[in-house]
Amino acid sequence: MKKKMLSIMLILTLVLCTGIPAFGNTVDENQVPVRMAFENESIPVGWIHDTKTVVIGSDNQLTMSIGSKTIQYDGLTYEMDYAPKLIAGKTYVDKRFFEEFLLAKVEGTTVEFPSFIATLLTNDYPSKIDIYQQPVEGEEAFLKALNAQTGWDFALELGKIGSTDMGFRTAGTPEGKEAADLVFEKYQELGLDPKYNTFKLYGWRFLDASLSVEGVVGDLPVVSAVGSKATPDDGITAEMVFVGTASKKDLEGVDLTGKIALVAADLDYHPWYSQVAHSVYLKGAIGLVYYCENYYSQYEGYEAFNVQDWSGIELDLPVLNIPKKYGLLLKDQLVTEGSLATTLVSKTTIDENADGYNVIGVIEGQKYPDEFVIVNAHTDAYFTGFQDDSIAIGGMISFAEAIQNSDYSPDRTIVFLSMDAEEFGAIDMGTDWLIGSWNLVNSDDFIYTGKTVGSLTLELMAYEGAKEFEMRASDTLHEFILNTAKGFDYEAFEGLGIVKNEISNMSDEFSIALQGIPTFRTNTHSFVVENIYHSQFDTPETTSFEKYQECLESYGSLLLRMDKLAVHPYDLTNTIDQYNSAVDYDKLVALGLGTSLKTEAEKYSDIAQELYFTNALILKMYDQAVQSNLDTIAVDEKIEAYNQKMRDTVKTIIVGTTHLAGESVAFELPFYVKLYNTLSTGIAALEEGDGAAAAKIFNALPASYYADYNEYEVWYHTNIDNINPKNPDRYIYWGEDIKVQYIDHYTMTRNLDEKVAQGDTNYSAEIKIAKSFLPQVESNLRNAYRDDLAMFKAANAGAPTEEALAIIDLLN
Repeated sequence: MKKKMLSIMLILTLVLCTGIPAFGNTVDENQVPVRMAFENESIPVGWIHDTKTVVIGSDNQLTMSIGSKTIQYDGLTYEMDYAPKLIAGKTYVDKRFFEEFLLAKVEGTTVEFPSFIATLLTNDYPSKIDIYQQPVEGEEAFLKALNAQTGWDFALELGKIGSTDMGFRTAGTPEGKEAADLVFEKYQELGLDPKYNTFKLYGWRFLDASLSVEGVVGDLPVVSAVGSKATPDDGITAEMVFVGTASKKDLEGVDLTGKIALVAADLDYHPWYSQVAHSVYLKGAIGLVYYCENYYSQYEGYEAFNVQDWSGIELDLPVLNIPKKYGLLLKDQLVTEGSLATTLVSKTTIDENADGYNVIGVIEGQKYPDEFVIVNAHTDAYFTGFQDDSIAIGGMISFAEAIQNSDYSPDRTIVFLSMDAEEFGAIDMGTDWLIGSWNLVNSDDFIYTGKTVGSLTLELMAYEGAKEFEMRASDTLHEFILNTAKGFDYEAFEGLGIVKNEISNMSDEFSIALQGIPTFRTNTHSFVVENIYHSQFDTPETTSFEKYQECLESYGSLLLRMDKLAVHPYDLTNTIDQYNSAVDYDKLVALGLGTSLKTEAEKYSDIAQELYFTNALILKMYDQAVQSNLDTIAVDEKIEAYNQKMRDTVKTIIVGTTHLAGESVAFELPFYVKLYNTLSTGIAALEEGDGAAAAKIFNALPASYYADYNEYEVWYHTNIDNINPKNPDRYIYWGEDIKVQYIDHYTMTRNLDEKVAQGDTNYSAEIKIAKSFLPQVESNLRNAYRDDLAMFKAANAGAPTEEALAIIDLLN
């Protein structure tokens, strides 16, 4: 559906008319009388005088008020860019409402609606939202059988597996295999017919660490940084010095040769600890101890550790993490003393050809066994990882147990994916997590691409301090997830909180999404991230059992309703509305690319809008048929074929539009258009002699921010070499082919900044460098244009519009 004129995400441009005195009393050629338009099609129209509201449809399905850009349709609220007017006692609305929202043909004041619009507005069907919020057959029994204690207890058992007393069950280690075996055995017990999916990875195992510092009584609490190298058994002994945040400014003129650096890791300057390590390594450091200055491990008392995936260059450098409380004590002593004799011990092992273990379990569907609903979580963890991700694995166990004990009969096959190496599994790249799920989705065992209704990723839920139940969902499922969850009763939580419209590359949902499968996921409470995430405080004590139980009930209901709905609860309009808002079509024409992409995108927008209505109509008509005990066998086969084409269309769009700019999901074409515009504008400013303006423009280039805080080698490896898909020596797993390419503007931008500061107006070198970037950026832009054009053509050709109308005719 077209929402290009709307500012809210799930906007169905539904604007009718009613209310407040009109601005002016003349009717222009773009305004259409509302009552005449609908009544000519035998669609009832009413008027509520007190609120100046027009009500349309046999059950008031569509309402609009005079002067208001807000409309309501089928239980949902939408925003438009125009409002109905009251002129000479009649309600008028812009013809775009009829053309772009209701897909009607407008000639003057004559409006011809598609047959499915008239059907929707002249029958007393339940609203789509009412159907979403209606428990499905077997759901009540499932919820009664759902035992959160089973999942909780399993999580406690999983948490006992660790390479140290603090935990750590990382992929490619004996602990990783033990965790997978525990899941496998439980799957067997529950009758899920489990199988291992094995893969190779870079296995890192933590065994022990210690830090002894002159003048400090006893060993300080430390853990080894994930992916970092071991010391000799007796450690390394050297002088420790404090070097601030290890930013470019802090390290200017500093020689760390033969020394151990203490760093207050500021993630505003270095988003990954590997970049801190790289910075001090280049200055000669032989060891690093860091504490988190911000964002992570800020738990009360500052006693929390924090480790993250390495996500950077492989270094022969032992690295330890120390809680902020003790890091600040060391900092104070070092500021006073200058340096302190230190012995650092890090005991880790590395297996560059280790084995990882995903586990697959299934409960076969009875109606559509070759269609799937996926739920997934991961077994590997830092520390004991109770919320991340032990109780999520336990949650899958509880779901499977409840299905078996309640005799719930799934229509579609329910797939339980236990993932390994979600946290870490590769080295020398920015994409070293999700290695287990990426290997799985690219293996022969992953038979679910193009056949899966949706996938739920469970992770980091039930924090004791969370006030509201929160989620996130991809474009295709967002409307369904949001509005279904609005119908749940909440007791442990105060209610439903934010339901973000996004996918993230920070969990296994991303590997699955890259197969074109719609996803949804738990949304992590901000306090968890800032305080206990990847620390020793991710424990049962910081987790609420009551909230865990309510999470499982809510997610379980969402899974069952996704399974039982006759047609998939998809909204194809969301992505195309965002895409059209992001793309500068005029700029594409100016670049000589023509209007073909705009034409195909507009065609897809119309198709998505039509399917928004027809998909809902099929859902309503099918529900009515079931409630009336009518035989649906004849239509079920057609619905099965229709659903397959819907999934194919959705897959085409998800795969074609999902790219990464750094670590953010982004559209590829708008990225390159913006990059081309930025370079062109900056070059023009330089040619006009305005260096200050050009510097401001160029400092908005991708990754410019980090250039202020990192030496070139660190910046280059992080932003160019780490993510450059053209580098033949580096396979970057799920980042391959989807990461947009940044340009190596560091030297140009820094030199320009210096020239502006010094009053040097000779910008010839900077102009030459900036112009040298344009051909590659333009090439990338044109390739992205070509890919998007092909994507929309494929989606338009395969979209099941005719199949939808045939099913509607059959149900009639």
